[in-house]
Amino acid sequence: ALARLRVTGDLNAVARARLLIEAIPERLELKHALYEQLEGLIADDAVIASNTSGLPPDELAARMIYPQRLLIAHFWHPPHLIPLVEIVPGRATDPRHLAAVQALLGGMALEAVLLERAAPGFVGNRLQFAVLREALHIVHTGIASAEVV
Repeated sequence: ALARLRVTGDLNAVARARLLIEAIPERLELKHALYEQLEGLIADDAVIASNTSGLPPDELAARMIYPQRLLIAHFWHPPHLIPLVEIVPGRATDPRHLAAVQALLGGMALEAVLLERAAPGFVGNRLQFAVLREALHIVHTGIASAEVV
């Protein structure tokens, strides 16, 4: 797989892509600036999938010309050990894009689950934090040590 990767600093290299997965730092202004550049390069129906773990899709798509092309594809980490991807639509996301990305990821032996709508933390992070809160409660109330938990 590594032999098939090509690294470039030229954003024009993605002009013919049908699906772009964005995984830049979790700063809304950076993502907006990137999407503005991408929309000037890619086809009108190409999909932009953000790997964000917490930014809402509607906020990400707020300044886009074609907000129907944006969705979240939140890969769990490390993705080579946890083959789970949460696909999260925005209010404007075209359902065809959701189905296409889910099928593509499923064809890559990933468990691509489609959420009905966005919520803070999506599903996975919310469940993970619920387990963490309970683990901390167990330790703080003296039920078991941190090592046991």
